[in-house]
Amino acid sequence: MHNGKIFNPVFVTENMVGHKLGEFSPDAHIQETRRTHGQGGGEGEVNMEVHAILKNVPMSAQKMREVVRQIQGLPALRAQAVLQFVPRKGARLVAKTLRSAIANAENNKSLKPESLRVKEAVAGSATTIKRFQPKARGSAGPILKRRCHIKITLSDE
Repeated sequence: MHNGKIFNPVFVTENMVGHKLGEFSPDAHIQETRRTHGQGGGEGEVNMEVHAILKNVPMSAQKMREVVRQIQGLPALRAQAVLQFVPRKGARLVAKTLRSAIANAENNKSLKPESLRVKEAVAGSATTIKRFQPKARGSAGPILKRRCHIKITLSDE
């Protein structure tokens, strides 16, 4: 039987029939007590995470990802400074989301902005609005007005 790290041998006897196989693992009791007492699997300290999401931004996710990649992994205040000097419309929207995430950390979790780091910054595609452009001989060509969601996750270290 595999416990996530190594394979543990399990010998099946007659009194085990009808039970879950994991009940008889040597470390099953240890994992169960950790779950009931609220202890993780060896993690000493839990990092606080704060999210901010800006939905249905009228810009394609592809254009937004170019901006979002620039702040991934940076300290939050440095990421704000970087976004001020990026000459793109997406940079203003990402900066707005980053300010919201920092405000969420300060007001909801009582964290200091100096200790925050951009753990994850993602631009995912949202619903696409479909329009049509008239073309020659009575045909029509599609126009796809793409939208995206911006999600920024900050973590303290």
